[in-house]
Parts: sequence; structure tokens; C-alpha cells
Amino acid sequence: VVVRSRRYVLGALAALTLFGGYLAMLFAAPLLLLQDHDWTPTQLGLVLLPAAVLGALTARAVGHLIARRDPFRLTAALALASAAGLLLAGVADGAPALTTLGLGLSMAGFMSAQVALVDRVPLVLEPEVRSIATGVFILVLLIGGAMGSAAVAGLTDPFGLSGAVACVAALPAAGAVLCLAAGAAKV
Repeated sequence: VVVRSRRYVLGALAALTLFGGYLAMLFAAPLLLLQDHDWTPTQLGLVLLPAAVLGALTARAVGHLIARRDPFRLTAALALASAAGLLLAGVADGAPALTTLGLGLSMAGFMSAQVALVDRVPLVLEPEVRSIATGVFILVLLIGGAMGSAAVAGLTDPFGLSGAVACVAALPAAGAVLCLAAGAAKV
């Protein structure tokens, strides 16, 4: 029943791509910054703090918006913001302000999209399977996170860290397409 719902499957795959992009950036941002700076963990955390604030504020705002807007279109736009953040961080090659902004966009895109997807995707199924569907949804999401950080690690050798981060921007960009397809799916 769970995998027969096109909207559910597409929504779960969108979550996979978004979490993949987010964890890839969370893994790579400190490494990008430490390439040119000899910062302590505390200094690094302070530099990246604005990214966390941006992510938290955006997620809160989206929590209010999903009741009035199409959550799948909203999530598609957030996925594009996440992809833009990864591209920006890749191009910035460790520049502190741009790397932090890239992480912030990635974080805002994932955290906010997560609010919308968890709110809507399991609800497309019958009440008797929603708890199982939510568990499967979370499992798929976590697999995406593992894929994102593994992709950065694997792509770093051929493309360098900045190039790997830019390549992983394809994950949330694909997530935007998946979100639109989930919104258009019958159920």
C-alpha cells in the first residue's frame, strides 16, 4: 500500500535528496573553511552560527506557510534554495561569508522542506498505514543523508572538495523536480 502511492514515493525521494544535500553541506562546510583558516572548533562554530539561525527562522516561517500554500511547490522552491547554497559554497571555495551563506541556504532549504514534507507526505495514505509510512519516510530520509556525505567524500578525490560540493547540488535540484511531481501526482 505504501509504495503504491506515487505521491508518497515521490515525496519520500524528495526528502532523500534534500537531506542528502544538507548533510553533504554540513560535512563539507567546516572542511572548506579550514582549508585556509586555522580556526578552533569554537571559532568555526561562531562563523557558522548565522547559518543555523537562518535555517531555524526559515523553518518556523514555513511552518506557518504550509497551511496556506501548496506544500509541494513550496518545498520545490526550498529545494532550489538548498541547491543554490551548495553551488555557492562550492564556488566560494572556503570564503567564510559565502560558505556560511551556502550552509544557511542549504540548511533553510532542508529544514523548511522537512517541515512541509513530514506534514503532508504520510497523510496521503490511509490512516491504518500512516505510522508505518512515517517510519519508512524517515528511513528513506536518513539513507539520503548518508548518500550526501558519502557523495562529497567520494567526489573530493576527482574534483576537489569545492567541486564535490558543487556536484552534490544536483541532489536538491532533483528534489525540486520530485516535489513538483509529487504535488502533481494523483495519490
